[in-house]
Amino acid sequence: MKNITGTLFVLFFTVAAFFFEMSGQVRTAHVEHMLVMRDTTLYVMEASGANRRKIAEEVSTAALSPESDLVVYADPKGIKVFDLRTVKTSTLVNAPAQDVRDITWSPKQDAVAYSKTISEKGEFLHLITYPPSGPPRVLGPIYGGISFSKDGHFILHASTAGGRGALEKTDVESGKTETLFSSKTLIERVSYSSDDSQIAFLLIDKAPDSEDDEPDCAPPSVSLWILPAHSKTPAKASLGRFGDPDINEFSWSPKDNLLVFDSGRQQCDFPGSKGDIYIVSPDMKTAFKLSKHALSIRPIFSPDGQTVLFADFSVYDYSHGADLMIGDLRTRTVKPFLGQSPSGRGDSNDYDQIVDWK
Repeated sequence: MKNITGTLFVLFFTVAAFFFEMSGQVRTAHVEHMLVMRDTTLYVMEASGANRRKIAEEVSTAALSPESDLVVYADPKGIKVFDLRTVKTSTLVNAPAQDVRDITWSPKQDAVAYSKTISEKGEFLHLITYPPSGPPRVLGPIYGGISFSKDGHFILHASTAGGRGALEKTDVESGKTETLFSSKTLIERVSYSSDDSQIAFLLIDKAPDSEDDEPDCAPPSVSLWILPAHSKTPAKASLGRFGDPDINEFSWSPKDNLLVFDSGRQQCDFPGSKGDIYIVSPDMKTAFKLSKHALSIRPIFSPDGQTVLFADFSVYDYSHGADLMIGDLRTRTVKPFLGQSPSGRGDSNDYDQIVDWK
């Protein structure tokens, strides 16, 4: 009798769960999506390349929510959210947003952080709730990069004053900012590891004093640094085996403490003349080059941390832009990504650039 009762109990809740799902009262299964920028036009597609659709034009920055069901982006008219379930767009901030950068969802996707210039004052960290419950909060000056802690209580970012850099974290609730590390040179592209145990950032020697300066086409020396979460003494990543390359972009694996970065930083002649994709652990027990051709840049991890997508410019010329390649970290093999659209001309940005994958 007890076994029959138990079986009926399980059956009841199984059937109830089915009807709840059919009625739309629970979330559907997680579907991985990619955000694609084609010049300044933003698209979204499934990770296989299927169901590609255009979201908006003249987009400066965009990000997928952690559940991969919302897209936040900035265009000349404001900051907006596109809901992939309802296929509707709502407005977060109704103001010009061409100069918005580093737009980032909170872990619970109940807020959006971004960097925006305030006239005659500089660049500031902004935070707005989602759905919006008021105007954005201005949390303080910022320079390069936004990263939420895993619990969403803190925002990691860099700031600058008088040519010096600082690595800082801001308490989301109180707005108070704590300096974790100060540097004589500028800091940019900061990020927590997936478990918040470590922080990675780039240390650069010199940045232009203003946007009106003539660009210096010789890239600055840029190094990757690691700071343990409960320390204030960072260490420079030991990349001597790779020739101490200048770092362009990096990111942490979503699943473990591995980093991917591309070398060959350039400023003027995009896409430059060199670049490789590397995978490293902070202790360098894992360290290898993933790309097979020179001039490979802009890497991004898959949500499971097992593969890395990047742009390969090895056949870049007037008639052909970049090819998207996908590298498997277990086998260390690389093959073309089948979900990409054909590349356009090589003298333009008419190729698929993957800006987010969740």
